[in-house]
Amino acid sequence: MVALCLILVPVCLYDYIRYRIPNLLLFAVFIAGIAEGYFAGGSFPGVTYIIKAVLVITLLFPIFKVGMIGAGDVKLLGLCAGFFSGADILYFLFFSMLIAAVFSTVKMMKENNFKQRFSYFGSYLFDIVKTGNWKLYMDDLKAKKEVSLCLSGPVFISLIMHMGGLY
Repeated sequence: MVALCLILVPVCLYDYIRYRIPNLLLFAVFIAGIAEGYFAGGSFPGVTYIIKAVLVITLLFPIFKVGMIGAGDVKLLGLCAGFFSGADILYFLFFSMLIAAVFSTVKMMKENNFKQRFSYFGSYLFDIVKTGNWKLYMDDLKAKKEVSLCLSGPVFISLIMHMGGLY
């Protein structure tokens, strides 16, 4: 977990500066996960890490497909989740998303667009129910960038909470 923590520092810096997570840093997370599995022992070191990571990435893929989360965020969540045991994966994902929700709420309050954001989300859901077809969450890339939130920070905080024994 310490290796993951050290790798997440440049991941966060890059994500908050450039609004993307480079695959090279994600590959470093992957290698650290395989290494931790190998050094921890077990029947198939690294295989369980890969299975957990792929499972989380697969479960988050539909959210990415409609544009509600970035590809780097999906990969980061999956690769980090591979470090955790079964039940702790759910706690990790829950607290990562809870922290992201708090960050998002603070951002909406600061920018005074809380009502506008919830109105858009409500009309988005209503349109999906009415038409029965999924569509991209925000198809205007400039507007999407203005309201987007980097998930690397909440992921890092959730990891620190786990390492500190909070879950």
